[in-house]
Amino acid sequence: MGDASNNGYGNRGSGTSYSTPLVAGLIGLMIEANPELEGESDLVKEILRYTAERKQEPTYPDLDPFWEVDFGYGVVDAYNSVRVSEMISTDASYDVDLQAHITGMDGSDSIMQYYSFNVSLPMVISGLGWSRGENYDRTEYRIDDGDWKPVETQENRSFNPWSIRLSGLNKGDHRIHVRSVSSSGDESVPNWIDITVISGGAVGGGIGGTSVILPLFLLGLIAATGVGFLIWRRTRKDPSTP
Repeated sequence: MGDASNNGYGNRGSGTSYSTPLVAGLIGLMIEANPELEGESDLVKEILRYTAERKQEPTYPDLDPFWEVDFGYGVVDAYNSVRVSEMISTDASYDVDLQAHITGMDGSDSIMQYYSFNVSLPMVISGLGWSRGENYDRTEYRIDDGDWKPVETQENRSFNPWSIRLSGLNKGDHRIHVRSVSSSGDESVPNWIDITVISGGAVGGGIGGTSVILPLFLLGLIAATGVGFLIWRRTRKDPSTP
């Protein structure tokens, strides 16, 4: 809303005395969205870090790919913090040391996770998957409500960069989820981006949609025409055929 120094409410300033009441209010919204988060302080802090809007390049990229000295993990994002809070499930076991982040799309390495993008297929989504501890096993992805699968390509080096190639999706809206998991089944905080396929995608609803039905219809029409021609030929040769 602009500079607040002359609005009659308070002076302009910075520091924890300003940020603490704002973040406390946000945490109240997160717990209201998902009461299961009450008392889960480590998980709440991890959601705030995951969803923060990164402002600058990391200060020590060999130690952490996101943290930097001025903004920490970034500026809190109230909207996405609440969205992710709603996604936390009591059926899952979360490990706040596990990390799975979407960082790039078709060569761009600075996209914002949890945001929406118009895309053309095929395309490549990339990211990082690791653990602050020793419990990292793999990074997985799924499309919409499909099954979880290991990412297609993952390098065994710092922060384990990964990539997946998307093709064959129907035009329209899709959600791409990623997570890191441990060998014991713990998982990272939910992460995703939303995409709208505007070109290069299949038309219709996949199996049973226009993209499948039309070719099958044409094949059946060709076959029926061929059978009809053979019957006509036989009738021409044998007039006694009824």
